[in-house]
Amino acid sequence: MVFETDSRLDSLTERSAKRVRELMDESDKARKFDEKSSRRRVARLFKDPKAIQATITLTDEVMRIQSTQAAARIFRRAAGAASVVGFGFLNAVGLKALGIVSRILPGLSVAVVHKTIRTLSKGQILPYEEAPLKNLLNKRKN
Repeated sequence: MVFETDSRLDSLTERSAKRVRELMDESDKARKFDEKSSRRRVARLFKDPKAIQATITLTDEVMRIQSTQAAARIFRRAAGAASVVGFGFLNAVGLKALGIVSRILPGLSVAVVHKTIRTLSKGQILPYEEAPLKNLLNKRKN
């Protein structure tokens, strides 16, 4: 089944795309350094499939497992996949070094992973509770 479109709307495509670009450029100018840094960090992850898998492992497994020993073991596996391409030099080296430390101090290592992930994802993962979400959206709106 073929649906006919209203050709009078075709001219809106170019105008709409131009307006979207203007709005995106305007919002990019309003971004703070930490927001820009966070966006670059996330974009870098998509350049390396191993980094995506390591990130999923960190967030879906290490962050959720109650056993410190098991979380540290899974973390070491994820840290081993960390690359400079996907994580940047400092984060890749930090993950690998913390992976080594996790053999001796698993509790401390897992705590560092939890704290770091919470810090890095602060602006990326929105709260689901109504009041904090409203506050955040109002802040972004302003």
